[in-house]
Amino acid sequence: MILNTKKLTRSGLLIALGIIIPYFFHMFGISGRIFLPMHFPPLLGGFLVGPLYGAVIGAVLPILNSMISGIPQMPTMAFMIVELAAFGLVAGILYKKMNLFISLIISMLVGRIIYFILFALFIEFTNPFVYIFGGIASSLPGVIGQLLLIPAIVTVLESKYGKI
Repeated sequence: MILNTKKLTRSGLLIALGIIIPYFFHMFGISGRIFLPMHFPPLLGGFLVGPLYGAVIGAVLPILNSMISGIPQMPTMAFMIVELAAFGLVAGILYKKMNLFISLIISMLVGRIIYFILFALFIEFTNPFVYIFGGIASSLPGVIGQLLLIPAIVTVLESKYGKI
């Protein structure tokens, strides 16, 4: 992978946003599980700077946020590292071949499926369906926000700065 100054700079900005936005949510007592503020930067990264940078953004955000704010805690942090890296990687790969909205939906599904599989493998619980459907229901505002905001942000930024 050849390092690109523009992509590194944009990745750094997305990582900064991925730290600042969740911090404000937690500061005001708003649960990250509802609005999913850490999910936006890796998805945007996949679309705006490519799959490898998007995956790195996704992998480092849970670690940095945990170091700074203590959230997410283990084992959630470990699952989120893989989930968010998958968001960025899949978004970047699919966007080269498909339309933005379809790439976004598939990326979101792949990341969440990976998270739920990891959770099911490593955490004991009596009914996985209750956890899965509860997680989906509680995060619906964040999912809707991603579906509305990410295509708009990507479209505006690409019209101004061009596609990678």
